[in-house]
Amino acid sequence: MRMKIIFGFVILGLIQPAAIALASDEVINVHYHDRPPYAVSTPSGMVSGLTASPVVKAFSQAGIQVAWIQTPSNRQLRLVQGNSANDCVLGWFKNAEREQFARFSQPIYRDKPQRVIALESNRRVTKGTSLSALLRDQSLKLLVKSGYSYGPVVDQLLVKLKPQTTVVTGDNLSMLRMLNAGRVDYFFAAVEEIDYLIGINDFARADYQFLPFVELAQGTNRHLMCSRRVSDALLDRFNAHLPQY
Repeated sequence: MRMKIIFGFVILGLIQPAAIALASDEVINVHYHDRPPYAVSTPSGMVSGLTASPVVKAFSQAGIQVAWIQTPSNRQLRLVQGNSANDCVLGWFKNAEREQFARFSQPIYRDKPQRVIALESNRRVTKGTSLSALLRDQSLKLLVKSGYSYGPVVDQLLVKLKPQTTVVTGDNLSMLRMLNAGRVDYFFAAVEEIDYLIGINDFARADYQFLPFVELAQGTNRHLMCSRRVSDALLDRFNAHLPQY
């Protein structure tokens, strides 16, 4: 896939005037993919959204030059692991495995509590069960996205309980369509993303169950995940302009 690059200062849909002096000659490559409502490329060539807009604003206020690059999510991970440039990826969860090869910013956004999404008509996925019991049920098929983290609690339970899973590389809209077609029984998602996808497609919210669990009561923080080529000094400057979570 050809990468789309947006270069320079971008702030909430506005390019900053060229007269603003750079505080550093270093450029940060921020890799993202369109994932509304978190990150959306606008017709004017800007990037905005729940995770993108705070990052755009913080980099601009810190005087750090940025190249915004559209990159598939699996390649994003490889770029950070490769550690060959000042590469960062937008809106990733922090976990112990990733901390072995990456640096993380302070939180750029905190998700609403995750839910298990299932069809309302699927009587085998029921309210009142525990999350562990749900994941132990080998008659149910969980849908997960390749290379994604679902936060430390879910990630650890997936390793421990080994539910029957189908792994895909598509986005959450394609995952929702797989659920609608009965190819899987459930998946994990943030409420704000699923509400958005249902709202812009010909789906009825009443057709779905949104199951809460005690283990998922706290929303998970999203970060910039960066290669170790990105210095602590640059991240500190960036962090200083983020909202506090």
